[in-house]
Amino acid sequence: MSKTRKRLFLLLKIGISVGLISLFYGGVDRIKLRTMLASIDFAALPLLFALLLFNSFISTVKWRVFLTASGFRTSLTRLFGTYLSASFLNIFLPSNIGGDFYRIYDAGVKTSDSARSTASVVADRLSGFLAMVIFGLISTISGLAVSNNSIVLLLPVVVFSGLIVLIYLLYQRTILMRVLKLLGAGRSEKLTAKLDSFFQAFQEYRKHPNLFIRVMGISFLFQFMVIVFVYLMAKALSIDVPFVFFCMYVPLISLLESIPLSIFGLGFREGGYIVFMSAVGQSEEAGLLLAFVYVVLTLLFSSVGGVILAIRNVTDKRSQPEKKNEE
Repeated sequence: MSKTRKRLFLLLKIGISVGLISLFYGGVDRIKLRTMLASIDFAALPLLFALLLFNSFISTVKWRVFLTASGFRTSLTRLFGTYLSASFLNIFLPSNIGGDFYRIYDAGVKTSDSARSTASVVADRLSGFLAMVIFGLISTISGLAVSNNSIVLLLPVVVFSGLIVLIYLLYQRTILMRVLKLLGAGRSEKLTAKLDSFFQAFQEYRKHPNLFIRVMGISFLFQFMVIVFVYLMAKALSIDVPFVFFCMYVPLISLLESIPLSIFGLGFREGGYIVFMSAVGQSEEAGLLLAFVYVVLTLLFSSVGGVILAIRNVTDKRSQPEKKNEE
């Protein structure tokens, strides 16, 4: 994609985010919204931040499992810092997975193998999406006993089918390489070589039979803790909704947030929570408040990654003159 197209796509996403936010917040009762926000239980905030920290840590552990399967022994502390820094960059880069490029870069520098670092991040991301969709399918089917809104099954079914096809193609390197060549990727020998190295690195995971079970177990735990986080956040805002409904809707909202047509999921997240709250008899303001507090808490937590990134930059700059002197 050319720079011009990237800029136009970024402007499109900004426009979509601004448009949806304006639409959702334009007609709400702002006095009611402020009243609900003023009633937040601040005593719950330490627990909420602890849950965010826990989820970041287990995600780092999962990422390390993929790197270890590729033959790299890396420091969990270093990876944890990288993961937090990437979460911070996700907020500002023009994609909700923009921080993954930082993870690929940082792991590639440490492992001296960009293909394997890319494969580890892609596999990590795919396992997370797969767990999210499966969790959404199971909880939605279970939730149909208390809600007859079967239309909510459409999104997880479509995404699940697409993920299964994508994962199959990643393990069938020959088929995918042929498809990419038909799309024009085969014109560049350098690009073809990089893609081939990536697929080879991805295939290495097949040598570890227990790897899938381990990473999916961590992924399911992560998704469950996201649901617990949103549930406790709602409790802190005095929004009383049974836990089963959070199990049913939160994975679906997470899928909406992942659609790469807005900045940081803004607009899609708010729309998802409005539909969620409306379906369980709550007000539109309750949905917008959940989305707003979620974003604020995430931004505050992600600032930790910003501090780590700043410290790393200063440390790296100081070490550069030392390296030159040694040379």
